[in-house]
Amino acid sequence: MNKNFLEENFGLTNKVALITGGHRGLGASIARCFAEAGADIIIADICPEDEATSILNEIESQGVNSSFYNVDVSKKSRVENMVNNIIEKYKKIDILVNNAGIANTGKAEDIPKEDFDKVLDINLKGTLYCCQAVGRQMIKQNFGRIINISSYWGITGNPGGVSYSVAKGGVISMTKVLATEWGPHNITVNAIAPGYIKTDMTEWVWGNKDIYDYVTDRIPLKNRLGTPKEVGLVVTFLASNAASYLTGILIPIDGGLLVQAGKLKWFLDADDKEGGN
Repeated sequence: MNKNFLEENFGLTNKVALITGGHRGLGASIARCFAEAGADIIIADICPEDEATSILNEIESQGVNSSFYNVDVSKKSRVENMVNNIIEKYKKIDILVNNAGIANTGKAEDIPKEDFDKVLDINLKGTLYCCQAVGRQMIKQNFGRIINISSYWGITGNPGGVSYSVAKGGVISMTKVLATEWGPHNITVNAIAPGYIKTDMTEWVWGNKDIYDYVTDRIPLKNRLGTPKEVGLVVTFLASNAASYLTGILIPIDGGLLVQAGKLKWFLDADDKEGGN
């Protein structure tokens, strides 16, 4: 094995990465993967710092530096202050992962304005505020990697998820715009769309047999949910030199959910095997 090849193309040594919503779930998994690849990690989250102690200790066990900032990404001035403080300490930000997000569900005709606004404020506007504040620094550096976390629901418009689907769909469009505007500054801007990944946020799926069976029946890759590490590894690739010529793209991480409507057996067992239009 050529370790130099792996480090030069997939390593993140000497990079500084800011991950929002990074104290648990997908954000924490991304932080672990980045740390193993050699990056210094800054976690920004709305939780108290003591709740992030575990992931910060894991990061530092890899021999890299870590920092924590308590910030609500829906507050533009707080995001800007955080970024200024990071630049003062680290002198640069090489990688931004916009992972902070919340969700709510309900019938579209009944969603209260305040619930709709809150999801958009954090998931969509918060992503923009972080991109703006970090993007200005990346333009000065003439280098940057931005990875926005969208969702399967942002592609499909899942029933019951009007707030979340609208916000995550907006993240996809924002990613494309920023990729076109910031490409000349050697900044790549990409997005991922996780499907059903086993985290605390999806307990309503894996904790309910009927829902779990329905969802996994539609996932061709071994009829299982994804793992946070599988998401973290893709994000690490997008942050690495190996992805230096990729920008403005959306990568679904869904086990094939988007391309399959059910198990092959459903169709093989159908009564009318030669049906047409």
